[in-house]
Amino acid sequence: MSTLQLGLVILGVVLVVAILLYNRLQERRYRKILQQAVPESGADPLMGQTAATPHDMPREPSLEPSVLSSAPGQAVVPPVLTPSSPFSLPPLPVSEAPNLALEFEVVLKSAHPVSAGQLWQALSETTLLARNVRWAALEEGATAPRFTVNGPSEHRFNTYAAALKLGSRTQPVSEARVALFLDEMRGLGQRLHMELQPVDMAVAIRAAQALDRFLSQTDVLIGINVIFSEDNWPTAHQVRLAVEALGLILDREAGLFNSPEGNFTLIQQDSAPFLDVEHDPAPVAGVTWLLDVPRTKNGFQALRDMYSGAEKLASVLGGRVVDDNGAAFGARQLGAVEKHLTAIIQQMDKQGIPAGSPQASHLFAS
Repeated sequence: MSTLQLGLVILGVVLVVAILLYNRLQERRYRKILQQAVPESGADPLMGQTAATPHDMPREPSLEPSVLSSAPGQAVVPPVLTPSSPFSLPPLPVSEAPNLALEFEVVLKSAHPVSAGQLWQALSETTLLARNVRWAALEEGATAPRFTVNGPSEHRFNTYAAALKLGSRTQPVSEARVALFLDEMRGLGQRLHMELQPVDMAVAIRAAQALDRFLSQTDVLIGINVIFSEDNWPTAHQVRLAVEALGLILDREAGLFNSPEGNFTLIQQDSAPFLDVEHDPAPVAGVTWLLDVPRTKNGFQALRDMYSGAEKLASVLGGRVVDDNGAAFGARQLGAVEKHLTAIIQQMDKQGIPAGSPQASHLFAS
């Protein structure tokens, strides 16, 4: 091999590496924009929880409306309300059993009932109220229901369970985090005079490692860009009119546009927000349509809608549809992206976490 050939080979390798690094940086930039624009709430999308803090006050006992019936000729006797009567407290929502591929559950049991208020008071001295830990109360019996516990109350149970989410799109759960969780649960049990049930931490660590690999393979953002000529940049007002004509809706607080179904987003390439003002004169160099693959139920339709919208916007405002490297993006490139999308969706289905499902929203929350 001549010196010239060797130099060309080295140059080709350097260009490939540079393109891969550029694409990775672009994806991180888009993800950061989305996280800043649409921050995650403290609620658990899997369980429909609302965020709670250790400073929340216990709910006062109340009587839920009910219908009392009796046999013919028998007097109807209303229940006597006492602090320990189940009729005096609002019902807790039912909780799902943990998915051990996604969560590490530790159970505490006691011979004497412990109120959720006592539990929450003890939790305030730990990190066990973190948003990646969900709490449930268990009735006795293998088929007995589980109840979501997301705040202090006078409900009393002999068994409580905490499930630690073993991964997220922002960071993996390390062996040290699993060990800390188990140690804090042990200390909590001692404070509440509850017994820690046997668990295998090694199983949880292996599950966390497998989950991290799964996340790295399926956590994908797909972007389609429309860029405009520098000598003919449209104003933000013009872009807004064209985008709204396509049916997209301005999120005034976040400064971006969402599809009516909420399955993709449109942002400015320079991260500037779209302002809710009349005739915004700010020039727009380009926009990006973003599809959050694991959190979108119908990814194929969303991708096609994005591409169709990008072509129409480019036609109306005199732009070009390109990929993240500035290369033209057309039907052939769309087919390649759909092939990649198919592989991701199939992998998520195989894992039992379909794209766009509550489990996926729970797992891929920031």
